[in-house]
Amino acid sequence: MAVLWADDRGKTEIRRIIISTPLSDAVDALKMLFPFAIAGSCSEVGGMIDRIDSFFIGEAVEFPLDEVCLDLCPPFHKRVLLDVYSIPRGKVSFYGAVAKRLNSPGTARAVGTAMADNAFPIVIPCHRVIRSDGFLGGYGGGPEMKRKLLEMEGVEFRDEEHVAERCFY
Repeated sequence: MAVLWADDRGKTEIRRIIISTPLSDAVDALKMLFPFAIAGSCSEVGGMIDRIDSFFIGEAVEFPLDEVCLDLCPPFHKRVLLDVYSIPRGKVSFYGAVAKRLNSPGTARAVGTAMADNAFPIVIPCHRVIRSDGFLGGYGGGPEMKRKLLEMEGVEFRDEEHVAERCFY
């Protein structure tokens, strides 16, 4: 995992979280995207990393939004991220349902784009958003990681690729 952060007038803001995948190392990705970033940490970043680590071992973790900088997101993306943040652990929602909750029907693809651009994976649980037919859909860490994250949270599947209806939010 790699975390990009900045200290802005004495307030630490997490600007991006990158999770390693089987095809991409997070630290290498951070260096490629932000070549002038300087290695370092602070208590707020360490706390976030500890919470994410706890999440990955199966603990139910609350992630405070006041530590991530959503102000850098385009307005629609920020609205999507805030909605997705409210999806409970053990439940999933659909791209179209997120759009409908935002009073923006017909923007399911735009919701998907916001999920693909999510700078705060795990904190903003974009892995909890799936297609309306129950199929997992895309995920930056790949479909296997998305399924494992959902299973770890207690989401049940009706078959190899589809979430059980009782888990819909």
